[in-house]
Amino acid sequence: MIHSEVRVAAINRATNTVTLRGPRGNLADVDVNPALADVSKLCVGDKLNVAYQQALLIHIDRLPKRGIRERI
Repeated sequence: MIHSEVRVAAINRATNTVTLRGPRGNLADVDVNPALADVSKLCVGDKLNVAYQQALLIHIDRLPKRGIRERI
């Protein structure tokens, strides 16, 4: 779990997403679950404390061309 202080750079109320600027200036678009928070209450420039986890793809396999599943 990573904790960080970010600023709101942009808000898209139609899709309930926000663009956040991290402490190093990097931007990240975040989809917000409407059941958890309403982005219309935010303003550009607001400071937020966030906690998140990053996912990393380690391995990927191509599916067989003859079908989605195969019997093992």
